[in-house]
Amino acid sequence: MNSTNEPEGQKFSPGPPSRPRVTGPMPAAGQTDGTPGSRPLILPLLALLFLTVVAQLSSLVYNMTMAAQVTGPPDPNILRAVATSAVFLILITIPFAVFGLRLGTPLNLGAPLLTDLLLRRPGSAARLGREAGIAIPLGLGLGIALLFLRAAIQQHLPPSLPEFGHRGVVGGLLASGGAAVAEEVWVRLGVMTALIWFLARGFRSTPARPAVAWTANLIAAFAFGLLHLPQLAQYGAASAIGISGTMLGNGVVGLAYGWLYWRHSLLAAMLGLFAVDLVLHVFTAL
Repeated sequence: MNSTNEPEGQKFSPGPPSRPRVTGPMPAAGQTDGTPGSRPLILPLLALLFLTVVAQLSSLVYNMTMAAQVTGPPDPNILRAVATSAVFLILITIPFAVFGLRLGTPLNLGAPLLTDLLLRRPGSAARLGREAGIAIPLGLGLGIALLFLRAAIQQHLPPSLPEFGHRGVVGGLLASGGAAVAEEVWVRLGVMTALIWFLARGFRSTPARPAVAWTANLIAAFAFGLLHLPQLAQYGAASAIGISGTMLGNGVVGLAYGWLYWRHSLLAAMLGLFAVDLVLHVFTAL
């Protein structure tokens, strides 16, 4: 997420920044900045790639195993399916993560907290705890709000659409973890960072103004809503009310995830999404 010829930026909104302010010379290609000494990009890249693939495949393998218990013997091609999914996840995640990490450095985005945790820098664990204290309560509250939204439109949805919690506790937990990592890497780190970088350059606004960050956040949140429509169509629920509810619910929580990423960190956005999905897919299965 860094552009090596771009001047260093500060926070997008007025007042004291939530993230440490980035100062000093620009990092060399392949590195990020943020504290004395440079942060190597390869560490967060490998960590994000590993977490995305493992979290997504864990959910996939569990779902296939549970399906086999209902329909009969396990699919003999399960290993091939897992390998194909792993290749697909690697191919789609690397570009989003690389561009996000490189372009985000001059914008004070990217994954500086994750890198500090990997390097065991002093204060990084405490900062993660503070950000969890913001992201998790926010996510739990949004998850409850989505339950009320689903209840409000339930009578207009087809019976083929599964209820929240249909995966069970373990399946819901794995699905929540997979979505929290992958969707935030793809949408917030990848799409939102690229949008902020592009808009900031287009309007010659470095550091980017809040209007630039919020515009990018709105577009990314809209894309986040679109990302969930194929699953809706899969269950035959792509009616006007179903599409509207999906776009509204995911758009609102997407804005919250974008705010967490922009003002706090990528890990905060992941924790926020994970907390939302805990309410929707785990608590409802208890």
